Amino acid sequence: AEVAGWRQEAVALAPGALLAVPVLEAAQRDARAKAVDVLDRAAALCPPEPAVFRERGRLLAQLGRTAAAKDDY
Repeated sequence: AEVAGWRQEAVALAPGALLAVPVLEAAQRDARAKAVDVLDRAAALCPPEPAVFRERGRLLAQLGRTAAAKDDY
């Protein structure tokens, strides 16, 4: 689940935010990793579809896996 930058900053201003922001970032990382798993399966099952590889590359880059992301771009 992608959260807009301004919303994440708004969460940081809320009471108890010291824990909220890292939890939100962890949830985003987990969601991206799960999406990569789904796209891995889609790439294996479907004929080559550029959108699958482009999206997987974008997510891999956001996860810091740049070498794998470059393969998809």
